[in-house]
Amino acid sequence: IFGVIVSAWYLKMSLPDLLPYGPAKYVPQDKRPQFSSIDPTNDSLCSKHGHLSKIVPKHKNQTFQGAETIMFDQDGEMYVMTKNADLIHVTNLIPDNNRKRNSNNNVWLADVNVVAKLGLGKSLGGKIHSDSQKEKKKTLYFADSVMGLARLNLKDDRPKVELVATYLKDDTPLHFVDDIDIGTKTGHVYFSSATDIPNYARDMKQWQTTMYNSKIDFLRGKRTGKLLRYNPDTDEVDVLLDKIWFANGVAVDKDENFVLVVETMAARVLKYHLTGPKKGTSEVLLHNMTGYPDGVGCSITSGLCYVALYGSGSVVMEILYTLPSIVETFVRTLFMMMPLWILPSAKAYSGILEFDPYKGGDNNSEVRLFQDPTGKDIHSITGVTEHSGKLYLGSIVNEFIGVYDLDQSTM
Repeated sequence: IFGVIVSAWYLKMSLPDLLPYGPAKYVPQDKRPQFSSIDPTNDSLCSKHGHLSKIVPKHKNQTFQGAETIMFDQDGEMYVMTKNADLIHVTNLIPDNNRKRNSNNNVWLADVNVVAKLGLGKSLGGKIHSDSQKEKKKTLYFADSVMGLARLNLKDDRPKVELVATYLKDDTPLHFVDDIDIGTKTGHVYFSSATDIPNYARDMKQWQTTMYNSKIDFLRGKRTGKLLRYNPDTDEVDVLLDKIWFANGVAVDKDENFVLVVETMAARVLKYHLTGPKKGTSEVLLHNMTGYPDGVGCSITSGLCYVALYGSGSVVMEILYTLPSIVETFVRTLFMMMPLWILPSAKAYSGILEFDPYKGGDNNSEVRLFQDPTGKDIHSITGVTEHSGKLYLGSIVNEFIGVYDLDQSTM
């Protein structure tokens, strides 16, 4: 009996360390992520079709790893943010003539120039905003998942990072700021705070911390993500939408009538109306996709949007969801106390879903699905940017930039 009492006391004292963000919550059946089946004959994202290319640095000591978002300024210049918190200008693309390395003639070499150091945090989403009335301003707004919403002026000789939003009006800290987009009419910055779990570095690499914390948020089942708006004129942040299960990718339509936000752990894309009779309300635009959605981007020319599908459903979670709810919730709590390598992972898969955001919900907006059903040629896509008829595919783990040619033209 004494041993049981001591064990119970020890467990009670250890729980705050083992479960710093609380135990798993019950997730009702209709709130769980649902996936459609994968058609293995659709391998349109694979290299053999000649539409997928990869951009790599010219020199071996340089890397694109961690480049989740590919950004372009108004002049078409390409920028990325890497795992080393470097802001990189990507220029002078040339074909790689090394046949061993480039057997499919789809690898391009690029010059890599470090423009600025972005700090100690993990930079995820970003967007470049050029103000025509202020020629000395070309502002990069970016999501620092540790510090908050930040910006710098790319036209400065030595750009300095400025934190612009780290707390809400009620002093609630902004944890795990994830992605951003900028309204074409107002210049407002729309961004996501994925969860209330801080993305502080643990005893692991920063990208591993990002993966670990996102998995903990999934296992916990508590909806604490937010869609937010920053007004540069008033320097204020307001909450547009809350109770999102890991708020991830953000995209504003070309006319700034609505903003899309990805609810990754529920495997949905939400549409929040900024104007019109539905102003201030939201709806589910996409669900039941072939994988977990991550980044999202919209074309300013066609109006079509694209969502990156990181991986398909987890086998472990599929089994867990067949168990009685009390058992399933308890097992998820146990998983929350385990190291990263034990936690459930999505199955290898990658996809880009093209959709028309102006059509109604219930997946009526789907247009085309480009996928690599086994993740053989490209996997773990976390960001997608449309530019001049091509999709630029980012990832927090891949060491290259993927490029998918929508027009099937040469690069």
